[in-house]
Amino acid sequence: MFSLLLRGFALGFAVAASPGPIFFLCVRRTLTQGRLTGLASGLGVATADGFYAAIATFGVAALTTAFVAGRRPLALVGGAVLVLLGARILMERNQAVREGGGPTGRGLA
Repeated sequence: MFSLLLRGFALGFAVAASPGPIFFLCVRRTLTQGRLTGLASGLGVATADGFYAAIATFGVAALTTAFVAGRRPLALVGGAVLVLLGARILMERNQAVREGGGPTGRGLA
């Protein structure tokens, strides 16, 4: 369990330390206003990220619980959408071949 927790912290640190706008904001504040301000900025970012992660986790859990009863109809609708997309792609390709052209390269566009 502790090993898994350490891996999670390492992964979180690697993602959080990747160069991006918030990373450079923290670096800029650290360089211009000092270490304490940089640390406060980093802790604020980590708190906000943790809050958003908690919202996402609880939201997915709530949706999963709500859709347990409606799982089969949802799967059927999703499958029907995939079949329709596949049929559309095949028809567009066949039409392009009949007109003398090759595949359009448009995909789903």
